[in-house]
Amino acid sequence: MAVPDRKSIITGLIFILVIAGTGTLYIIYSANLRSGQAAGHLSRGIGYIKNGKNIEAVTELEKAISIKPGLWKAYYYLGGIYLKKNMLSEAGKEFAKALKLKPAMPEIYNALGIVYFKMGKVDAATAYFQASLRLNPLNEQVNAILETINGRGMKQTKK
Repeated sequence: MAVPDRKSIITGLIFILVIAGTGTLYIIYSANLRSGQAAGHLSRGIGYIKNGKNIEAVTELEKAISIKPGLWKAYYYLGGIYLKKNMLSEAGKEFAKALKLKPAMPEIYNALGIVYFKMGKVDAATAYFQASLRLNPLNEQVNAILETINGRGMKQTKK
């Protein structure tokens, strides 16, 4: 068996690097394309929500999630649809997924506070509203909600 010379080895390595580099570029391009598709579904879903077409919105948001499971906004908007329909358990699950992905968003804490308040779980609601205020202490609406909860001496329930 003949031993390849140095030029052949270098040429072979360059060929491998080019192929690997092309594969990497393809993977990056493919990931960007899929991310763009997810963003498109998210955008259409939000548009449907604005036009009161919640069934279509749910379909688009679920497509966005299937393409890009880390898209916190899709979970957040799904939670909002379920909250409007008074599907509190489903809303809470979607908001919790959004919170796990984006823990620095006070709006998600507010949404969970509303869900738990509607469920009659005032302790949990209060905790979420307080967490929201830690992120955004100047939110007058949340301050007013907490004053109302505390001022009325609402019965506290377990989370």
